[in-house]
Amino acid sequence: MIEPYKQNSIALALDEIAKLRLSEAIKTLKGDRSQKAFAKVLNVGQATVQMWESCSGGTPTLDNLEKIAKMRGELPEQFVAYLFGRSINTGQSMEEVIDSMTGKELVGTLQQLADKLQKLER
Repeated sequence: MIEPYKQNSIALALDEIAKLRLSEAIKTLKGDRSQKAFAKVLNVGQATVQMWESCSGGTPTLDNLEKIAKMRGELPEQFVAYLFGRSINTGQSMEEVIDSMTGKELVGTLQQLADKLQKLER
């Protein structure tokens, strides 16, 4: 018998390269925050962030993939494509993506942009 769809029960099978990309994305978004503080932003446990960051297992739920994608200024589809080394054109402009973000998501995106600019300056 096929299990009924459960919102958070679907998980991606990430290969090692995708896990490394996830880890890097988490580290970048986390910035100088502790794992515990970043976990609070995503509404997950600190151990979950630690697993993602260390590539030791666990895959974000669809809800968490969406949160991470929005923090990166992307649609979930774009983030999943990034994890697998692909890119997609959603037809959405950056302005449309920004307009769809909550204040909290926008702050996270701005933090990521600031972190990226600091790395480019080095």
